Amino acid sequence: MDHQPDTVRPVLLLLAQVAATQPQLTTLSEKALKALLATPQLTNELAALKASHVRLSPLLRVITNSLVARLSASAPEAVDAFEAPLVELIQSEILEQVAQGLALQVLQAAAEPGIPAEVQAAFQRALRALDVRHPAAVDAAVNGALAPLRAQKAGCGKRGEHGSSSEGEEAEEGSASARQRAIFAVVQSTFGGSAAQGSTRALCGDTPLTLSAAAASPAAGVRRMVLQASAPPDQCAVLELATARQVHNRAMRKVIHATSMPVLCAR
Repeated sequence: MDHQPDTVRPVLLLLAQVAATQPQLTTLSEKALKALLATPQLTNELAALKASHVRLSPLLRVITNSLVARLSASAPEAVDAFEAPLVELIQSEILEQVAQGLALQVLQAAAEPGIPAEVQAAFQRALRALDVRHPAAVDAAVNGALAPLRAQKAGCGKRGEHGSSSEGEEAEEGSASARQRAIFAVVQSTFGGSAAQGSTRALCGDTPLTLSAAAASPAAGVRRMVLQASAPPDQCAVLELATARQVHNRAMRKVIHATSMPVLCAR
């Protein structure tokens, strides 16, 4: 690939056209990806195309898919070659339309069994970068990934009321939920256990629900768990009253702001 400034943009335009018209193209070959990553100021060139209203999302999806795939297969000492360009793209302002899908893909990759610690740590750093730039997309991805685990917990409760399931059913469910439990563990270790640790993508207690999603729950019991996870004891009385009213009252919102509780004010 010729990296002269006057040839880079036409090549990127061609790649964007190919990605847009060939949905079966999901990743680039290793050789093509390395050639693309060698492009000087790649992120700036892509941003310029986006600013020119080029349909860039399919190409961005292919590039990020390729980076995640190569990072997953990387040896620990080669992690930075793919983590650095992935994080650079995340920190730009061009991934909003693919951010949720990317967050889900990174989360699933980080939860793969047997993944080297260095590679998992790289994915977790990418998730945190996504959380800073696209928090709503990360929240949706996390809650979507954990939805089967929430459904399974609800199903277990119903079976407890109506009788136990067979050993075969339990074994099948255990195998099916292993993936969700691995994702649950990745979310816990990536975002911490409470909003005080820096992100409302932290899980609400031991539930497969993020703090920001739990804070908007219609169930008062779930919202109370958010208070227990994120508020000092001397603030809980005021905040619990606010939560019971679902923070719709403007005066109560001001009280919450005064007590420095961004979790409940964010939604």
